Amino acid sequence: VTAVGVYGVALGPVLGVAQSGEQFVADRYSYVACIGLSLLAGVGVALLMARAARRRAGAPAAADLSARPGAIPPPVLLGVLASGGVLLTLALLTFAQSTTWKDTETLWRSSFQSVPRAQLAANLAAELEFQGRLDEALAVLDEGLRLEPDHGQSWFLAANIFRKRGDNARAEAAFRAAIPHLDQAFMAHVNLGNVLRDRGAYDAALEQYRAAVADVERGGRRPLSLMPFLALGQELARRGDTAAARRAFERALESPETRTF
Repeated sequence: VTAVGVYGVALGPVLGVAQSGEQFVADRYSYVACIGLSLLAGVGVALLMARAARRRAGAPAAADLSARPGAIPPPVLLGVLASGGVLLTLALLTFAQSTTWKDTETLWRSSFQSVPRAQLAANLAAELEFQGRLDEALAVLDEGLRLEPDHGQSWFLAANIFRKRGDNARAEAAFRAAIPHLDQAFMAHVNLGNVLRDRGAYDAALEQYRAAVADVERGGRRPLSLMPFLALGQELARRGDTAAARRAFERALESPETRTF
């Protein structure tokens, strides 16, 4: 009862009832909680072996005539074999599971195959994009979006891939599909603004940069980027609005990430 209670107490804070951060739950959260159950199993085996040894020590002499000196009592031998079998099974299962962790791609591919969710497809697609396998990344994102058509991150990743390939029309459509479904859409606004600027739609681009700045100023649970202020400042400077551009640039300079541009 104590071991089960310890298990519940240790596991309770990470069950996802009260969300903390972006990770909802994970297998590794159960490792510490299982320590008590593992100790209970070990003590149980030890008690059974001790009990068998006591029975053998107190048995009548006639019962031991066939036993060889130093022979392992059958109950003890059975316990050892059973424990060895369990350990061997767990070792084989661990080895099989370890292949899932071969690299980032196998991890996310296995996860997506086990639990088909758009977020897992997006994680796999991001790795494929990093490897330069853009067609495969888009195919995986398409699978995820068929499951969850309103998954903003998938649309955002697809839009960036389209833009990388020079397909600005599809990139624009994907950014517009992403924005309503992202908790924090400032980078989607910035990237959409860049697409619009590249085709000469400067007023529409400025509107997107302003939307990105407004999204940052609303705040959120992630650390926020000040890149939208840099994009807004550049567009205002292009238009000759130096005072407003300067204010945007000064705000952007509050973050080290913008100082390299």
